[in-house]
Amino acid sequence: MDKSTSEPTCTVCLDLTAHPHPLYGDEDPPTVAALEASSEQGCWGCKVMVDLFHTQDLGHGVQYSIQLFSPGHGFDHDIRVAIWNSETNPKILSMATRWFDILSFPGSDEALAHVCGWLENCAKEHRNCPGVDHNTQLPTRVLRIAGPKHVRLHVSVPGEFEPYHQAGIVWEDLPKTFQHAIDFTHRLGFEYLWIDSLCIIQDSVSDWRHEAGSMAGVYEGSSLTLCASLSADSRGGCYAIAEPEHLSRGLLLTDSDSQSFRIHTRQRLEHIDLNLQDGKTGLPLLSRGWALQERLLSPRTVEPHDWMKTSIGQVSLSWNYVVQTYSRTSLSLSKDIFPALQGLAKKAPPTMGQYLAGLWCETLVVGLNWSAVDPENHLRPKEWRAPTWSWASVMGPLYTDSLDREKSSRMPSIKVIDAKTTSKGTDPTGELSSGELLIRGRGVKMQVVHGSGSDRTGSFYGSYRGPSLSLLHGNEALERSNEVFRTSWDYAIAAPGPDHVPDGSEVIMVKILEEVHNLGTLLRESLIGSRFPVESSWLILQSNKHEPEAFERLGIVLGITFANASEFFFIYM
Repeated sequence: MDKSTSEPTCTVCLDLTAHPHPLYGDEDPPTVAALEASSEQGCWGCKVMVDLFHTQDLGHGVQYSIQLFSPGHGFDHDIRVAIWNSETNPKILSMATRWFDILSFPGSDEALAHVCGWLENCAKEHRNCPGVDHNTQLPTRVLRIAGPKHVRLHVSVPGEFEPYHQAGIVWEDLPKTFQHAIDFTHRLGFEYLWIDSLCIIQDSVSDWRHEAGSMAGVYEGSSLTLCASLSADSRGGCYAIAEPEHLSRGLLLTDSDSQSFRIHTRQRLEHIDLNLQDGKTGLPLLSRGWALQERLLSPRTVEPHDWMKTSIGQVSLSWNYVVQTYSRTSLSLSKDIFPALQGLAKKAPPTMGQYLAGLWCETLVVGLNWSAVDPENHLRPKEWRAPTWSWASVMGPLYTDSLDREKSSRMPSIKVIDAKTTSKGTDPTGELSSGELLIRGRGVKMQVVHGSGSDRTGSFYGSYRGPSLSLLHGNEALERSNEVFRTSWDYAIAAPGPDHVPDGSEVIMVKILEEVHNLGTLLRESLIGSRFPVESSWLILQSNKHEPEAFERLGIVLGITFANASEFFFIYM
């Protein structure tokens, strides 16, 4: 009898099948005590649940919401469990796909066989992936592995093609991680291994600049990237020991037809999300700035705890997402802010235009619309690394504007006259020595207010924390708009130091962008009196101390107002 189409025989566990109807409707879900009672009466599904609760060390006095996860099905859940069969019995659990055991030691022969199987499957089934054994030009230097403990540095000659793989690891020169990487590489059957701390001359600025500019080719041309993701540093090695709750438990059960079968259960692992919105993944490697482009550019990655395949997709739509994620990582050297992103920058299509300090010419106005997540904890680097209009001029997590919204809803309020950067080397995506941006727009004079600002005149433009702004002179259009503003500084401007901005300092607020969501629909509705939200973004600029005719960015002001069609075109256009 096919359990996927029939009614369940057990009203407590529903035979552990995924039914399209709600499991319990308005009724309360079963308690652990009910599961235990049903298990004692011979229900194998309830027996599985009881066993799972015992492994989770859960109490018996409360109710639990349980989800059984199987490929193609799923519900909201509190506890996630993977269950699969040892035998290919279509009756049991209605599952057509078998889950893998989590191996206790990733360096075992069984783990190696899994990786070999994945590589073989990728080569056969993934049409868009480059072949595992494809010929690619070797990097300048690679490790050549003749045996488990026989390694030498190989300097390739131009035009030398061989399959190789590189290791995305924590790059300090500590032997344990390197030994694991060399061991696994050799056992997989690869001859070449690339590790940047061994294959780039560390004390040579020119070699670093040259090799950093070639990163895209190194990562994309690799056959496999090996990640020591769980190591806090390179002393941790590549082989992490699995947590006990992730190891499977085998259960021998009997179904209603008195047929014996064995199933396996374990706590289900989550896939890794590269979107580090909170900066927390539990994987130290993902907090490193250099690791982001390795992961996005590599055709395949393997880790000691999971298998992951990531594609860069459309860079033109995802660049600001990349920047937002990248801002949540850390760099050992602040000056690496652009070199650690060079590989990804080189993958951008020509339609994005000139690369300008982490922004792109064709989307420059939208690119300026970034803000600090927590300005009070943001700082400017001690050594200059980017112009202040670039997100790279501050250290800390950022919010960036999305580039994939409706273009028709965005109206730039400034005109870009000129934009240029000067690089330290020959590569415009590498380290910079200067950057300039010339724009034309309308500005409003403001002053910086430390404290409450209760003694200031004019409209008050508040911030969640830190200093605020107030108008120095009246502005009829701005005041008549009834616009609500929030000030977001790029860094802690009130903190003592060379970048301190004193109370009462004069600044200029320049509107750069205006946006109306679903503009066409809203304009039609406005004809019958409806009002719609209009969002705006304004740069906060201050005259440079050393070049009075030049300005530097201090932050951004985000505004919102509600208007009808006539107000919108009169006030804003």
